[in-house]
Amino acid sequence: MDAVFYMLVYGGLYGMVAMSFNVMYQPTNIFNFAQGSVVVIGALLASTLLAGHVPWLVALLAGMLAGGILAMVIDLVAIKPVLHRDAASHSWLITTLAVSLILDDLMGKIWGGEARLVPYPEPFSATFVVRSGGGGLSSYSFVLIIVPFLVLGILTWIYRTRMGRAVKAVAEERPGALLRGIDPVSLTRASWFLGGLIGSAAGILASPVMFASVTLGPMLLIKGFMCVAIGGVGSNKGALVAGYIIALAEGVMAARVNTALVPAATFAVLLVVLLIRPRGIFAEREVKRV
Repeated sequence: MDAVFYMLVYGGLYGMVAMSFNVMYQPTNIFNFAQGSVVVIGALLASTLLAGHVPWLVALLAGMLAGGILAMVIDLVAIKPVLHRDAASHSWLITTLAVSLILDDLMGKIWGGEARLVPYPEPFSATFVVRSGGGGLSSYSFVLIIVPFLVLGILTWIYRTRMGRAVKAVAEERPGALLRGIDPVSLTRASWFLGGLIGSAAGILASPVMFASVTLGPMLLIKGFMCVAIGGVGSNKGALVAGYIIALAEGVMAARVNTALVPAATFAVLLVVLLIRPRGIFAEREVKRV
């Protein structure tokens, strides 16, 4: 049961980071490898505000806003100039990684390298309300279980609206979308802002159980990217399912074998899935028009 509890608590957080990847990827076909910095800036800012006795909800919203703004800045600084020179270039891989290193170094200088203890939002706590064996679920655990599904539901609704269909149109055929009067620049900006909100929210929600530190971002970045690969690029449902698969593998390895082998378990899951389904579990079939 300990592995199941671990899965329920951490799987949704991994899935949220993966969904933030997907939201940014939709209109651009670009992965933001600086997303770890977006995740962690929300957590660090929220921890500072909470230390100053700012209400938890206000700290959450402020951290999310910071993440959304930072995501748009990354797009403006690391993506737009590269694509302006060569739309087919993949130099954004280097520029987003470079921006991530710069931001992590900057945040390390501002907040330091030590992990920050973030209090639980009232009335939630770390006290187990469900127990089995040596583990259990706290009242805050249910927040971490419910919120990712709310995010998935909201994103599913958004992509069924006119705006969501426009985002998909831009992703599939940008010139055709322009001819139909769709503004790709505004949609990209909105998508990156939304992806920043989701990513930073994941970082903030993770802080009470994983601590807020500069190292939180890269760790969740890797887990989120693995969820995207396992679930299928662009599939938010797949991202969440993959998050629970990875967390379950980690929980089983930690409980039954050795905590030192937890990373090996996640990479083993990734390898097995990609050998069976190279494009991910929930990847949509690509239809080519001739």
